[in-house]
Amino acid sequence: MDLIVKIEKVVIWTLPTSDTSMKAESVCSQQAALNFSKGTRMNKTLNKQKKVAETSDLDNYSREFVMANETMIPELELEWYQPKTDRPRQRKTGPARSLQFAWIGIGRCGSRLAEAFYKRGYPNTLAVDTSRKDLDRLDLPEQHKFLMQTDEFDSPISCGREAVEICGPAILGRMEERFEQQSEHFMICLGAGGRTGGAGAEGLIKLIRNYAQLLRLPKPAKRVGVLMTLPSASEARSKQAAASAYAAANELIQLARDGQITPLIIVDNEKIKSLCPDLPAKEYRPAINRLVADLFDTFNTLSASPTPYTSFDSMDYLDVLTAGGCTVMGVTEVHKPRDKHAVSTAIRKNLESSLLAGNYKLGKAKAAAGIILGGKKMMAQVPGLQDNINYALDVLTAVTGRAVVHRGIYEDDVQKLRVYTIISGLPAPIRRIEKLRK
Repeated sequence: MDLIVKIEKVVIWTLPTSDTSMKAESVCSQQAALNFSKGTRMNKTLNKQKKVAETSDLDNYSREFVMANETMIPELELEWYQPKTDRPRQRKTGPARSLQFAWIGIGRCGSRLAEAFYKRGYPNTLAVDTSRKDLDRLDLPEQHKFLMQTDEFDSPISCGREAVEICGPAILGRMEERFEQQSEHFMICLGAGGRTGGAGAEGLIKLIRNYAQLLRLPKPAKRVGVLMTLPSASEARSKQAAASAYAAANELIQLARDGQITPLIIVDNEKIKSLCPDLPAKEYRPAINRLVADLFDTFNTLSASPTPYTSFDSMDYLDVLTAGGCTVMGVTEVHKPRDKHAVSTAIRKNLESSLLAGNYKLGKAKAAAGIILGGKKMMAQVPGLQDNINYALDVLTAVTGRAVVHRGIYEDDVQKLRVYTIISGLPAPIRRIEKLRK
């Protein structure tokens, strides 16, 4: 890793220790950075950088497989920051997964999404916000919440961009202190229309990308992704929310085009309203967040599970996840598995009824996967089911044009046939984004 040394001024960021963490995090700006002399201390810093242990690409993705069961699959600029590489990382007991994700939610909407992933079994989760009230409403341990505030006024910072710039070192300090496992891929959750999430997105992406580089993760630009929500038509009536969403969406779309983030997953609140009209107001947001977390986790879990049929393994999953551009996911239940066209119709329905944004040009996709999950008895007894599945996956290959299409067939104890699809490397849904300007 090349280091750029600025001779005129050298700054080192210090992370909070267990004895002083609460005090240090509340004074992000002035006490997080300390100026020191240009002589011996610079050499000491550079020597520390050289001692960081290197890890191989293969070790990052080796995983111990366990048998799948129904409980695993849901139905339905810090040049001088030095990560602690000598701290042991423990994996909690639970379902095997291909990748250990870290989820960082910024703003109210992003923090709620991060909360859903924490409840889904991802311990490396942090909710970052400028509002203490919003953080207090989250069902998360206090150490997984971070309030961005200044020491001068002891009050939150209103602008997300400024908050991330000031509190960046302390945010990384909290991640390093509380994340229990070595993170292999970082996902940033945000609401594009918010003053905190939309405005602070770019700064947080740069912060996490530099952190991934210092952890010596291979291809760090491909280790940071974004899960972004677009405001509904009613939410976009606020000119401020619409303008913020339009700016943030275009900013992130350009980063995805340039290969600086992958994947970029866009959740469309307007589409959710039409697909889930009967949800009660109190359960609306939590239910949607759970659905998104469950769907995302299914691919991460199935790809680490053994199967007597065709396997969609961890490297296949990584291939789809890092294909760049935008990513869409979907799931549909097949009610007539004996019908040849019922399974293929489910593939098409996934692309229409997904909670994610639509109007993608699927023929320009770079990578995709179709996964079939059926009950053990069904898989053993339904005649012609294998031919029906093969036909459906052929349809997915035809729809996605020249994309590399991976296939997976799995079984569990739930006597249903479900079809999961994930497609990556897509151009952005420009028509949907342009509606934010009207």
